[in-house]
Amino acid sequence: LCHTAGLGYHEGAASIFATPLEFEPGSRWSYSNTGYQLLGRIVERVSGMSYAEYLRTTLFEPAGMMRTCCVGTRPWPYPDCTHSYTDDTDQGSLSTKTTGPFGVGPGGIATCVGDLYLWELALRNNTVLPKDLTALLFTEHARNPGSSVGYGYGWMILKTIRDTKLVLHQGNYGGYNADFRRYVDEGLTIIFLSNHFLEGKSMRDAVMNRVSMLVNGGDIPTAPTVLPVDRAVRDRQTGLYDSPVGPIEVEADPRGLTVRPNGQRSMNMVFAPEPDEPARAFIAQCHDRTQDLFGHVFADDSESCRPLIARALPFEGAWMALRGVADESVAAHESFISCTVIGSALAADGGSARSFALLNMEQGSSLVQLTWVPGGVLHFARAESLPSRTFLPTGPNRYTAFDIFTGRRVDIEFEDSQMSIRANDGTVVGTAIRRM
Repeated sequence: LCHTAGLGYHEGAASIFATPLEFEPGSRWSYSNTGYQLLGRIVERVSGMSYAEYLRTTLFEPAGMMRTCCVGTRPWPYPDCTHSYTDDTDQGSLSTKTTGPFGVGPGGIATCVGDLYLWELALRNNTVLPKDLTALLFTEHARNPGSSVGYGYGWMILKTIRDTKLVLHQGNYGGYNADFRRYVDEGLTIIFLSNHFLEGKSMRDAVMNRVSMLVNGGDIPTAPTVLPVDRAVRDRQTGLYDSPVGPIEVEADPRGLTVRPNGQRSMNMVFAPEPDEPARAFIAQCHDRTQDLFGHVFADDSESCRPLIARALPFEGAWMALRGVADESVAAHESFISCTVIGSALAADGGSARSFALLNMEQGSSLVQLTWVPGGVLHFARAESLPSRTFLPTGPNRYTAFDIFTGRRVDIEFEDSQMSIRANDGTVVGTAIRRM
């Protein structure tokens, strides 16, 4: 229940006992849902019921959660279930999914914010567990030396910047992401669900800390006011611009301008104009890992790919999807020759990057996009174009891209045929001249 059993990640229950423990049980904490997977099987064996039926009759119905079920339920009861999205890629709806390899025990539940609030009330009122057992859920049972985060039974436990107790858990599935926070001393609970990942980050990262700060009287960065723009003026500012670090294409957008850099240094200027040394090292790592990944994929070497794939992804599914990208490229352009990385667009917080690469084939090439986090690749797909960023009008001849995750901004300003790019502190980090 508290991730101290020493069990690593496994694709299925049958492999659990065939694999050595990663450490002596109880000696340290390491997040791995295999323990919950095993517990799910135990629940089925002891109760004589399917895991889905047990949850429905023992937890969901007593709590009044009538909009909650296990993924794979047939017939599917909720026709209004949302699709999930990673950037602009539609990853489908839970209604079409079956319970995956981690579905029995650690996940695979479809729900809504209203039902999660009913779950909160059930926990507060001891509806599904007696008071003493409910308290154990939120009691710290494990913590690694030097860590600021402890773990209860299914809940992370930590202190806020106000030195108050916070109990929370987060989760992802495709583009779906969730965050459930209980600010114990403030008597505040915040529940958030989203169906969108953007540039490797979940929407909860843009929302949850700011909501907490607002409720507790803190200041948060606000986006600049978007102003009307004269379409004739905007259209004169479009075109291909040459800069010392590479070409930058500027196109009209219904809301403002779309800016598309080509090459690593121009990507830095548009997406993260103030990269520190760790950010530069991460970009270099993304470059090398992208080349290594596709070298292994086209060599059909799955084991060499394993350490390059984020642990959040079930490996077998990720490997098959990568092979699908490779097979599509071979079908369209014949055999693989090499991989050329064009550049990586760093997220404003430096925590993720989108790498773009050309798969050079005998009869042409394919453009692919990968989203990297420090733990490995999190998303990959064929790409239609290089990365772009939308800038909205915020002043005379000025457009702004505001990052909702960090509150940082990048501005572009136009004067005659010159475009200047400013970092968050207003410093000019680059200029470009429009081709005539």
